[in-house]
Amino acid sequence: MMNVSVIIPVHNDVRIERCVKSIDEAVEVIAVMNNPTKDVDDIVRKLGIKSVTVPQQNLGICYNKGIEAAFYDFVLFMDSDCIFEPGTIAKMYRAKEAKPDALIRGYVVFQENSIPSRITRLAREVNTSNVPYAFIPPLLIDKGVFGRIDDGYRFAEDVGWCVDYEFERRRRKAGIELIHLRDARILHDALPIMADFRSSFNYGTGKRIRHERTGEKVNFLDVLRDPIIRGYREKGLIIALYLALWKTVLYSGYYAQALGLYKTKR
Repeated sequence: MMNVSVIIPVHNDVRIERCVKSIDEAVEVIAVMNNPTKDVDDIVRKLGIKSVTVPQQNLGICYNKGIEAAFYDFVLFMDSDCIFEPGTIAKMYRAKEAKPDALIRGYVVFQENSIPSRITRLAREVNTSNVPYAFIPPLLIDKGVFGRIDDGYRFAEDVGWCVDYEFERRRRKAGIELIHLRDARILHDALPIMADFRSSFNYGTGKRIRHERTGEKVNFLDVLRDPIIRGYREKGLIIALYLALWKTVLYSGYYAQALGLYKTKR
């Protein structure tokens, strides 16, 4: 048995069955069910994996409850709409064993099945897959990382969908190494444009909550430079324009939350 617990938050995504079946190593698997639907509850029971139930849809709470339930020292966070490519878990585990204090991030390969999903794939390569951040999924950490960050908590439970970026900022501030393994791949289902925009809006609400707590300010030079300019350089004009629109949606969520027009699920 590997010294790894795989944590998969899930609410209503029946694809968790496919996700769990893609695990090709002897590891502990924990489904953290946030207010689960009956279909998800039935699937998790059928799979026979460990499960934890939390009453609300909150990624920070899910990650923290998953860590508390995990038996093993290394914790690998995964999403229910993704599957592991063969060998990915083993590659991440070997990298973690070689550098136990580092965080190990794999590589997300977004699928495409249409022209719109090709656009989202290319855009997500710019602002998600290819950035050296501790984004989830897939991210392998050790439970001791929070002691090295030493700011009094695990994952933030107040920033909605922005929880992994909030963790990334703390990781950098603490000087903790991140290893980005591009050959340790997971496959993410094709992402429709409207689903991508919903995610962007939610990221914006979480960003605003974080700014309110930390005193950060919006830096619009950074907004323009990264990822829009990089998107133009790496993927061309169409993707740069899409990323500009994506950022607009993100800041719509940011200011909607600031004005009290939208309440983030925490």
